[in-house]
Parts: sequence; C-alpha cells; structure tokens
Amino acid sequence: MENNNVTIIPHRNIPFDVGCSINPTLKDEIVSYLLHKEHAAQLDIDSLLKALSGDVICSFQITPNIRLYLYKYGIGVFTVQDQLNQFEPENYATEYCQKRKKAHEEYLTVGNKTAERLHRIAGALRAIASANGTALRISASDKWENHGFYYVMTVSCVNTPGSSYIYKEMTDIQKKNLHIMLEPSIAHFEDSLVYSMSAKTDDSFFDVDLAAMEEPKNWIRSSDFAIYISWAAVLLYTSNSDKMTFSALESLEVDLQAMWLYTYCLYENLKNYNLSHKILVSKLRNDLYKFKRKYNEFKFVDDASSPAYITSLRDELIRTSGIDSYANKYIEYIEFCISETESINAEKQKKYAWLNEILLFIIAFIQIAPMIYELMTGGYKDIQIFPVVVMVIFVIAAIAIIILKN
Repeated sequence: MENNNVTIIPHRNIPFDVGCSINPTLKDEIVSYLLHKEHAAQLDIDSLLKALSGDVICSFQITPNIRLYLYKYGIGVFTVQDQLNQFEPENYATEYCQKRKKAHEEYLTVGNKTAERLHRIAGALRAIASANGTALRISASDKWENHGFYYVMTVSCVNTPGSSYIYKEMTDIQKKNLHIMLEPSIAHFEDSLVYSMSAKTDDSFFDVDLAAMEEPKNWIRSSDFAIYISWAAVLLYTSNSDKMTFSALESLEVDLQAMWLYTYCLYENLKNYNLSHKILVSKLRNDLYKFKRKYNEFKFVDDASSPAYITSLRDELIRTSGIDSYANKYIEYIEFCISETESINAEKQKKYAWLNEILLFIIAFIQIAPMIYELMTGGYKDIQIFPVVVMVIFVIAAIAIIILKN
C-alpha cells in the first residue's frame, strides 16, 4: 500500500555569542577543546559559505546531526538536523507548527538532551575566551535571554507525495497547509516565549480564507524543488534529498544568523554601557566604522560565479529576517552615543574653562602686581592699604567678568 504521508525534516539554526573576537590563539584553544573534549571532527568550510563571508574561520561535525560554525567576530552557529516527522496529508501544518514551537522552546529552555549539549559547548567556549583575560559581551552568558541563546530558526524540508510544489497547481488543502507553515500565527502557533494566543482547533484550519491570502513566491525554478520564505519559516519542498541544494540553504542561513545575532548583541551591549564611565568618542567612531564596513561586506557579496537564484534567495532571506532594521537601530544608537558623549565632554570643558581663565589671569596679575603697586605708591618701602585694596577689587571684578561671560 502506497504511503501518502507528508514527511518533514526540521533543520534548526541556533546562533550564540562567544563574547569577543576570536584571534588565532583563541581559535587554537577552541579547536583543541572541540577535537579532544567533544570528539568533534573538523570540516572543510563550504565553498559558498567562504564566498559569503571571510569571517567564518572553522566548522565542526559535533555528532552526525549537529554541526558548529564559528566566526571571527565571536558568534557561533549550531545547525541541528532533528528527527523526521510524518503527518496525515490533510492538515499537517498545524500539527507541525505545534511541534516546531515546542521544539524551539526546548532548545531555549534546555529542555532536551541535544539542547543540554549545545548549551554546555557554548558555555565552554565562553569560559575559554574569558580565561584569556578578555572582557566578554554581556550577551555571552547563560544568564542572558534564554540561558545564553536568543532564538531558533528552522528550515523545514517537506515532502508531500503525489502533490505539486508549484502554488498554482496545489489543491486548496495544500495551499492552506503552506500558508500556515509560512505564517504560524494564522493557527496561533507563534514561537514567542513571552506571548502566544491559545492555539486554534483543527477544525479552524478550514476557516483559512485563501482569497484573502497573497500568493507566496517560489524562489527556485525547478521541477524537483520549491523554496518558500517568510519571516517565520523557510520551506524546501522536495521529493529527494539533494545535498547540494540543502547545503546551499544551510550556508545562506548560517551566514545570515551569525550576522543577525552579532548585530543584535552589539546593540544590546551598547545600550548597557554607562555613559558616565567616559566612553571615548574615538572608540565609538571606530566601532561605528568597523560595523558599517562589516555590514556592507555582508550585504554585498561580489561573486560573479554565484547563480542568480542564490542571490535572489539570499536577498529574500535578508529582507524577511529584519536584520536591516536592527543594523539601522544600532547605527542610529551609536551615533546618538557619539553625539551625547561629545555634548557631555563639551559641557565639562565649558564648566572648567572659567577656572582656567581665572588661573591664567591670577598668574599674569601676580607677575605685574609689584609694578602696579610701585606705580601707585611711588615705591613700596612702606606698604599702604589703599593700593592693595584697589588691586584686590580689580582681581575680584575681573574674575566676576570671566564667570559671567561663560
């Protein structure tokens, strides 16, 4: 009997902050730990990933289903191939979204064995970085956000036997499933740990109004594949396990999630700086310049050999991720910090400027006081009180004028 069940293999992308830039010495210590303590195998970096970023420095196979990628700027990304799920074809989306939401929660709250290992490795890498005497970012801690992780992004490989992957050729039931997969909030399966409405019943699945839905775009032209993208999900519809296609998707996602978390961490750490601790404007300007340069390199990859669909896929992944919004937020905030620091420094300079002027005046007056006294008395064999009083009044008047002027 033919099996028409829908099969879905979830691939989790989980970024985390190591806490500082990874220099060659720190990299060697991390590699040694992963090879000898975690018994990981070091991998060659995928050619597409190397083309996307010069900052990816190493990758490891932790287990057959877990890989780890590390970036120079101190961000790591775990990828986890979770277990295959099978569903009845009529309404697989709501059940899968419910499972996806639960899985994300487990990874963020250390609710399963795989999550325990990921959190342990992340903690070990931070400890190695901290042992080198480097002050880590506040985001590199198990007390930050969700035990030191911030979010999970899942790419889902979907196989729906006997159905087309092209939207126009799908049945209404298939279209409803696709829309719910792309927008879990339709069925109230948002991934937020802070807020979520109560989930709908299975019957409400049939209330999805297709006429009110915008047709999702298929981002790859192939008879064997379809890729649909939203802010909440990346779906690869395929009937075979083509490793090249998925490897390309993994490289695109890893690079995006690394830069997304890096941008977020920079913004969150800057917000926690205490401006009263005298941040140097030169350091802020240098941080701003370095980020703008790195972000421009991330956004505009110059690779003429890259297929057009890869560029289109990457642009859409970046757009739906909302990373531009966070990058602009960080740039605006650091520019505000520069302006505020300059203003604080200017006020301090203004506050003490009159003291400098008074000091200079007193020094100059002391130098000419004997000559003035001599002119007023015809000599200073016998000091007279009147000339002294006149000079004191002159000094007080000059100081008052300096203070009022400022």
